[in-house]
Amino acid sequence: MHAVFVSPDPRHTYTAATPPAPPLPGSESAQVYLALALAAAGHQITLITGTPTVHSHAGVTTRPLAQAVPTLKEADVVLVTNNPRIACETRDHVRRTVPVVAWQHNFWRACGPDAALLRDRFTGPRDRVLCVSAWHRTDHIRAGGLEAARVDVLPNAIAPVFEGLFSETPVVAHKAWPPRLAFTSVPYKGLEPALDLFEQLRGRRPELSLLLFSSFDFYPPGNSQKADPRWAALSERAARTPGVLSLGNVPQATLARALKSTLALFYPSILPETSSIAVMEAMAAGCVVVTTRLGALPETLAGHGVLADGDDRGFSADDFLNRTLGVVETFSGTPERLEPALADQVAYANRTLTWASRARAFEQLVDAWRAGD
Repeated sequence: MHAVFVSPDPRHTYTAATPPAPPLPGSESAQVYLALALAAAGHQITLITGTPTVHSHAGVTTRPLAQAVPTLKEADVVLVTNNPRIACETRDHVRRTVPVVAWQHNFWRACGPDAALLRDRFTGPRDRVLCVSAWHRTDHIRAGGLEAARVDVLPNAIAPVFEGLFSETPVVAHKAWPPRLAFTSVPYKGLEPALDLFEQLRGRRPELSLLLFSSFDFYPPGNSQKADPRWAALSERAARTPGVLSLGNVPQATLARALKSTLALFYPSILPETSSIAVMEAMAAGCVVVTTRLGALPETLAGHGVLADGDDRGFSADDFLNRTLGVVETFSGTPERLEPALADQVAYANRTLTWASRARAFEQLVDAWRAGD
């Protein structure tokens, strides 16, 4: 199988060798890691990005956007990330029997005006929409009006450096004292409430610290979120907040080591997550995940972690604080009580949340698409 992955934004100049250092945004990380896993399984893989030159790494060839059309003519399946317009245009350059996949990572309302193209124009017999969770699929069908038979699911997974972080030693034995919390998502997904809640939390447990692995540094120039002055002000606030250590975006191996000794992911998410890589990687690192019920977060946790009360409108700040305090108090007094759940969570992540397992699932999807199922 020759699978071609297309990242249409010319500002994204990464190759298959870019992560894990420096890191990439979630959608681009997923693209690279699935490409690498498929190459490791013996498939021919091409990644098309804004890179200026051809680059080869671990069986994946990265080509510039200028070489997209001749490459598409050789493809057996094409995946276009987060750009319905380009997914529609791609159909003109591939063989009639080749599946073209609009690989969506955002919830419907965040997909922009081009999203309607998925409903109105991206309707051919080999046109597929690929979502990253069952919740995400339902969101696209209900909010977007997509035909259910055209929408499939391939969840995200953890970066390879998060696999196998623990051996025989109990997970809880690796957690630092005084206890540390971490926020590892982009700022707009919940950094402001995280700072609000942490200030209250530290008023009751002054020994706590909060590690912030959060910035827009890995976004390309001109990104609207990156340019918003609100985030610079929020960063300045974080730097002034006692107990908060702002570390920005770090190589994934550095993040994995830090989370391995961190008690909890402190994630008061305020936007619907479609398949949270940040949560998955915290699970693999043995963190207690304290988060909200928005979007696919309950699905991502699969029975692990701690979910604050609330609904699709948000969450209860009091409940979020109380649940976090409960985790801290258990760790302070009887940490061994956390071990069974954390060991089970880590085993689940290593067994289920890997790109090798996603590659096998993707192979099955492609077989079905090419057979016309």
